[in-house]
Amino acid sequence: MDAVPNEETALKIAEALLISAYDDDVLSEQNVDVKLDRLKNAWFVSGRLPERYDGDVFEIAIRRCDGKILKINHGM
Repeated sequence: MDAVPNEETALKIAEALLISAYDDDVLSEQNVDVKLDRLKNAWFVSGRLPERYDGDVFEIAIRRCDGKILKINHGM
């Protein structure tokens, strides 16, 4: 069984990382996309700013089989 079996689990892990590293504002300011890349066996969670909004977005990659954080970035 995968440690991160679904979109909901991937999102909860990403939220915990973002709140720990930044604050609640990062999540409240951005729309969130969660996608599974089956070839890489990883969840990709990323922020998307509303139209006409300038700022940084986040990207997090989480390996599905064991939950290892492969990437965490917050920038342009």
